Amino acid sequence: MWIWRDRYKAHTRLGRELGIWFHPDYSAHELGDAQLIPNVQLDRSERVLDRLSERGFVRMSDVRIPPLASIEELAWVHTRDYLEASVTPETLAHIFGIPPDAVDVDVLVQAQRRVVGGTVAAAVAVAGRELRVGVNLGGGLHHAQPNRGAGFCVYNDIAVAIARIRKSGYSAPIAIIDLDFHQGDGNLDTFADDASVLTYSLHGAAWRERDAVANIDVQLPPRTGDEAYLAAMRTTLAPALDAHAPGLVFYIAGTDVLAGDTLGDFLLTPRGILDRDIAVTTMTRKLGAGLVVTMGGGYSGGAWQATANFVRWLLTDDQRATRHPELPLRRRFRQISRDIGVAELQRVDDGELTFTDDDFHTGLSRTLRPHLVLGYYTRQGIEFAFERFGLLGELRKRGFSELRISGPDSDSSPLRIYGRAAGNPQELLLMELIVRRKTIEAPPGLEGSPTIDALMIEWLLLQNPTRTFAPGRPCLPGQNHPGLGLAGLMQELLIRVTARLRLEGLLSRPSHYHNAALAGPQYQFLDPRVEGRFRAMRRALAHLSIPEATALVEAGGLRDNDGNVVPWEPADQILPTSPRLKAYFDTGAFQNAAAKAMADLSESGLLAVGKSSLVGPGGPK
Repeated sequence: MWIWRDRYKAHTRLGRELGIWFHPDYSAHELGDAQLIPNVQLDRSERVLDRLSERGFVRMSDVRIPPLASIEELAWVHTRDYLEASVTPETLAHIFGIPPDAVDVDVLVQAQRRVVGGTVAAAVAVAGRELRVGVNLGGGLHHAQPNRGAGFCVYNDIAVAIARIRKSGYSAPIAIIDLDFHQGDGNLDTFADDASVLTYSLHGAAWRERDAVANIDVQLPPRTGDEAYLAAMRTTLAPALDAHAPGLVFYIAGTDVLAGDTLGDFLLTPRGILDRDIAVTTMTRKLGAGLVVTMGGGYSGGAWQATANFVRWLLTDDQRATRHPELPLRRRFRQISRDIGVAELQRVDDGELTFTDDDFHTGLSRTLRPHLVLGYYTRQGIEFAFERFGLLGELRKRGFSELRISGPDSDSSPLRIYGRAAGNPQELLLMELIVRRKTIEAPPGLEGSPTIDALMIEWLLLQNPTRTFAPGRPCLPGQNHPGLGLAGLMQELLIRVTARLRLEGLLSRPSHYHNAALAGPQYQFLDPRVEGRFRAMRRALAHLSIPEATALVEAGGLRDNDGNVVPWEPADQILPTSPRLKAYFDTGAFQNAAAKAMADLSESGLLAVGKSSLVGPGGPK
């Protein structure tokens, strides 16, 4: 019963008392492969939002979309010289700790400008008393100073937000409560001479000393735990807030104070962090001040969970500091991918090296080069990835041993996995895969590049030759043996390939109805008319099993009211992984066009011949 009560409470508060800002730009996933520091969670915001939406506390329609901070807004805080330098690979490489040649300037700058826009929007709403609390699922870029950036912070979002509301006439005192593990040196520097802004930082690592007219720095020793941390905060923060009497508080709720953080050495538990967050919010409420929350740092597996605990409490008053169960497969694979370096995926041995025509033409006959699958992976690298992501382990669990990987020798040849089963001397084919990079024309309405670079799945076979088809579960076209139950794992592994190669999605061209039907709801046809047609077919065939439905379509048994065969027509179907492609499918224009195409075909009536099932506008009759 409590879950329904909490959902009602959360939905009531959202929009009336509390607002949440987020944009997919925040994640800057392109940074992932280049990042040198372990556990930098580029998708912390997404994880928090996923958890809240899974529990029914937040609907995506409740989330507010932040604008990009304008150059004019950034210039209220940062110098023109720095703004010009901030869009160069060298400057961004220094800030993010990555090689300059790995910097995607547009992606990183847009991510930071979007995060700044989120904090500015939240501050405007809270300062204008539209909301009591504004939560930006990003931000807290407290190392950025007017003339330089550092520590993953290009622009100072809180400083820009304060400049924005000051220009709009907000004159009350303001406090910045920084509970990130690292000192908020950017805020200290920016507001050192502004007595109206209190900068409070409780931290374990100080980056700067400077005299300031309204600043309190408290540094705690390594391995500080819950009790000592909370005691230090209460004895220093409460008096400071009482003396300053802010009308608006910016709270950097860093979770890099959690035990096990890569860049911090405190020992706080999720319970201690939630108690901290509740204490800060309670102090703010007692003052009658508005509250703007930003995420700050967090470089451990549990960092996002601590933030989710806090936002859930803001929405529902639930004070449980839960440690959530194991992450779903996609999240787990994303983390594994971050831990795997290029060298491991391009490892070679003597048997992998080959001569190429270019070696002889250029006279470099002594140069040995490995064959790179998709221009990136060696065979040994593929085997390492299959082991690390658990594919080979799953095959062993199914009774196969002496696993062997062969190919591919070219872009058109298959990658195969063979194995042996107990009591069977033969080597058995378990998997066969053909994938390649493919560039296709972007559909109308897709913003950005006129083309889409995707990973094309030409062929995928997963089979268990030791099993036979069970009664009531006949084989599908092209099947000789039942499947292995590993299609989901393989799909997630290929999604990681698209991320590694910076492609926009998994592309297929289903040759049969069942290929599209089994692909899952994440896949959609690029053409909304084709997507609508497929939805109409699914609706007409919903009463049949997948094997029955695909056999009926193959036999020409799906017809309209005029007796015309409704055939299966292969078309591009894609699982989007890039933000712009996801946005394309989420647009009203695409969904409306698909819905219209479905309605047009459904209104004609679809007859599943042989099953006497007429499906029209009202569904099965």
